[in-house]
This record gives sequence, structure tokens and C-alpha cells, in this order.
Amino acid sequence: MTAFLEIINSLRTEFIQEANNAPKLFKDLAKVEQYIAGSYKTRSFIDRGMYE
Repeated sequence: MTAFLEIINSLRTEFIQEANNAPKLFKDLAKVEQYIAGSYKTRSFIDRGMYE
């Protein structure tokens, strides 16, 4: 279990370092998530209309 925790902690540390080095990345990812969610919502609406 110790090796597993070491891996998790290492990944966590690397992730935090990346976050500190590239804060704009998170804003860009948030925009991508919003785009995907909006696209899915629109597609879902269109698909429902076709089958009603």
C-alpha cells in the first residue's frame, strides 16, 4: 500500500506544479468543458426532436 500512496502523492505533486505553472490551462479546459456540455445539450435536443 505504501508504494501506491507514493505514486498518488507523486502524481498529486506533479499536478499541483503544472497548475502553478499554467493557470491559463485550467481556464481553457473549463471553456472546452462548457463547449462540450453545450454541444451535447443541443445534440440531445435535436435527437429527441427527430424521434418524437
